[in-house]
Amino acid sequence: VASTESTTPFTTTAPTSSACAEAFDLGIAMDSSGSIRDGNYQRQRNFIKGLASKLTVGPRNVQLGLIVFSDVPIMSIRFGTLRSTDLFSFTAAVDGVPYFRGRTRIDSALETAANSLFPEGRQSLVPQVLLLITDGRQSNDPGSIDLVDAVRPLRDQSIKVVLYKIKNC
Repeated sequence: VASTESTTPFTTTAPTSSACAEAFDLGIAMDSSGSIRDGNYQRQRNFIKGLASKLTVGPRNVQLGLIVFSDVPIMSIRFGTLRSTDLFSFTAAVDGVPYFRGRTRIDSALETAANSLFPEGRQSLVPQVLLLITDGRQSNDPGSIDLVDAVRPLRDQSIKVVLYKIKNC
């Protein structure tokens, strides 16, 4: 898992370079646990929308998927749908995802990405990346699994996993 830790809470815009037109599937796992707090939840939304605006989103370009997780993962945007291939539809859907304020089950989000999100993607045709946004603390709940084990199915499918750790203020 590649890790990028924020030294400031969240910037609300993506980098200002020109749009990325390379084809790939980008799955985003967005933390909706109570430890994120309201302000950082909105910053996550803004960051995701800003990032998406820098990509060439479309059926033959970048497709976007979204999992929102807390106690359980919710597949909010599936690959191959209008919301995954149209920037306006994607950003509207991101604005509409609720804040659940539950526990932090990162392992369940990783499992959902491996078993449900990416199998619907373009698999061997284009690179696949999962961006995991979280404050980095997995809840120690009954049935939770170690994150090293939880990420293994994604790595076995050659899916690159990138972690963006939120710094709560």
